[in-house]
Amino acid sequence: MMHEHFSTNIKHGATSSLQDLFSVKLKSDNLRSFISNWDQVMAGIPKVPEVSILETLFFNQVKNSKAIAHDLQEYHRAEEGSEKKTYDFLVTAVRRYLDRERLESNHERVARTLRASSSSAAPAVGERTGYSPKVYCVKWNKGTCTNDSCTNKHEKPPPDWHPPPMHPSMQGPFLPQGHPH
Repeated sequence: MMHEHFSTNIKHGATSSLQDLFSVKLKSDNLRSFISNWDQVMAGIPKVPEVSILETLFFNQVKNSKAIAHDLQEYHRAEEGSEKKTYDFLVTAVRRYLDRERLESNHERVARTLRASSSSAAPAVGERTGYSPKVYCVKWNKGTCTNDSCTNKHEKPPPDWHPPPMHPSMQGPFLPQGHPH
């Protein structure tokens, strides 16, 4: 008897979910938040309402959106029953807009990262930018390199090879200028 007192009727649950769908609002043209809330409520509705109801509810929320204004003009001009006068068309318009926004945001983020990293890139060597040449390991050539993670070349340099000059920030008061190690 106690269980019956606290249980909810499936019919009431569906009505509550439908009421939740009525409460999903587009605020400040924030389509990302709107579609997220819409999808969340739709996922919780046990019996999805007729498409014509969904279309009306969805359209009433997005009809003044500036972000998808072009798509809304197409929707208005479309013949009743055509592909562009449907609930799916409206939902797809919102999702396409959000996809474009995400791609543009990603592109801008990558461009900012590249601009920021280009100022700290390694100096150009020949025509190759961002390339830092591997130097020949002096210790290996003397037979004394024991570093398993040594990043220098473990091979004999050609006779005409000269070590690259050190960057000024790497030179200390005890090393002559241009000293390789």
